[in-house]
Amino acid sequence: MAKLFIIAILLLIFASMGSALVFMLRDKGRSRRTVKALSWRIGLSVLAFLLLWIAYAAGWIQPHGIISVSHDVEPGYYANKEYSWYFNDDKFIRGNKISRVKNDLNKLINVVNRTDQDPETFRTPEDKPPLDPPCIKLLKIADNKLKIEVINDDYLTQSMGTTGAYQFLARATYILTEYKNIHSIDFVFIEGDHARPGIYKRSDFLDGHQIIGD
Repeated sequence: MAKLFIIAILLLIFASMGSALVFMLRDKGRSRRTVKALSWRIGLSVLAFLLLWIAYAAGWIQPHGIISVSHDVEPGYYANKEYSWYFNDDKFIRGNKISRVKNDLNKLINVVNRTDQDPETFRTPEDKPPLDPPCIKLLKIADNKLKIEVINDDYLTQSMGTTGAYQFLARATYILTEYKNIHSIDFVFIEGDHARPGIYKRSDFLDGHQIIGD
């Protein structure tokens, strides 16, 4: 709804600019209709800016693409558990350095994948069994949710066992929901014996482990 309202205001801005041009050509300075039309454009522009700011602050809209806003990180940060969520026996622990990358979606994805290489480089051809563990690829950001493709999903659903698949999805969900205004992750992959695709939240992984740092 917020997006449609903002689009409507933008259309009105263009309409007021067009009418101002028409009035300027027709009236040739003999009336104030051009000034009024331009005043409407200015007012609508200010209103559009305020609505965009409010909608973003409230989480109603999200920027598209990957935003890189993070603190300096050490080389190989993506393989350091302190930049991640990780399991330790019956505990699920938030690394004490994850705040350095939580505002950079690209780096959070690298942390999930434990590499900064393009996840497509690990995709196994469909006619061969996957040799590399699963990794993730961002598909879309919308409505406080990330849509994520799991590459090498056969490895996830058939080779990692129930516990391994559970921990992969839990870890990815907790890491990616560190990003501002993201509350759930929509995992896209083919269902197998040990994991199902769908939308996951942090609350789906509360059983059986002590959450430390949330």
